[in-house]
Amino acid sequence: MYKDKENLGGRLARCREKASLSQRQLGKLAEKEFGKDAFSWQSISKWESNEVVPSPEYLNQLAVLYDVKTSWLLTGIRTRNDADNKLLNSYHGLAREDQKMVDALIRNFQNKYKTEGEGR
Repeated sequence: MYKDKENLGGRLARCREKASLSQRQLGKLAEKEFGKDAFSWQSISKWESNEVVPSPEYLNQLAVLYDVKTSWLLTGIRTRNDADNKLLNSYHGLAREDQKMVDALIRNFQNKYKTEGEGR
């Protein structure tokens, strides 16, 4: 489990920016996707600045548009998904010797990027 230190507004802004959308563009996309029941770009501004919390209906719309879970938007806690579980099950199905090889590869990968990050 991974806890995101941002608040709801920060996560909403990060998702929107990751999608390369302005607040106005997101409002138009929501209107196209959800019709008259969609939220407005003015609401997005209030949500991202934590002035107001989106209603459950709008939170669901945001989760659909951003392809994330509403629980993550609200709490910042990421849980394992089916792909993660499948990967872990595959790992645990390996012979112990093969698991050690995978562990060594992961450690080498982590050390490589840790060392590169320190040089910056």
